[in-house]
Amino acid sequence: MTYSVIIRSKAYLEIDEAYDYYELQSPGLGDKFKDEVKSSILYLEKYPEHFAEIGHGFRQTLLHRFPFVIVYKIIDNRVLVFAVFHTSRNPNSKFSLAVTHSASSGSTHSSVPPSDTCRSHTAAPGSSG
Repeated sequence: MTYSVIIRSKAYLEIDEAYDYYELQSPGLGDKFKDEVKSSILYLEKYPEHFAEIGHGFRQTLLHRFPFVIVYKIIDNRVLVFAVFHTSRNPNSKFSLAVTHSASSGSTHSSVPPSDTCRSHTAAPGSSG
């Protein structure tokens, strides 16, 4: 069974912020970050139950080369991505962030993040929380 992946706007923002940060560190590193996120999202389309629940029905998968986790929930045949969370942040805040987004009707995006989409941010990923 293939699941439909829905990425919340906040998660896209976190991806873009990390992309911008890594591109400032080394040109091309941001693309490698987005490629790894995309690979993880594609894996979640097929095997979202591979990763154990971590609380409140949420699951997470760790990126291999970057210190980020993807926080998501499985609802019916959908995978809802709530956050792309830097592991240096307070781990309890990923639940409050995700629960807040879970209850809100904020906008969402379907499918995987495009490699060529970014916004201009210069803050280090995870520095806002």
